[in-house]
Amino acid sequence: MNKLKPFSISIILLFVSAFIMSKSTQQFRYVDKWRWLYHVGWISCYTFQIISLVLSFMFLIFVLKKDFNLNIKYKFIWIALGLFPILFWLLITVFIVGFKM
Repeated sequence: MNKLKPFSISIILLFVSAFIMSKSTQQFRYVDKWRWLYHVGWISCYTFQIISLVLSFMFLIFVLKKDFNLNIKYKFIWIALGLFPILFWLLITVFIVGFKM
């Protein structure tokens, strides 16, 4: 559990903070004076999403290369949290492709 736990927590926090940022900047969408805040929020949201996906891929490679001596239950929990952004976007993609057909 050396680097597995903090790395997976940081990935999930970055991923969730991107959604919180996008929802909190929606209120400035139609206000002309504060529209720049909406644009900055959305750009930050997309940036956080991409960074969390890249970190999740790096986490996947890190987990596959190393053999951790953890209890299998705890190992599965931290791996699932670290891979949540990849799994989320794969699920969204499957639903979009499924509804298009």
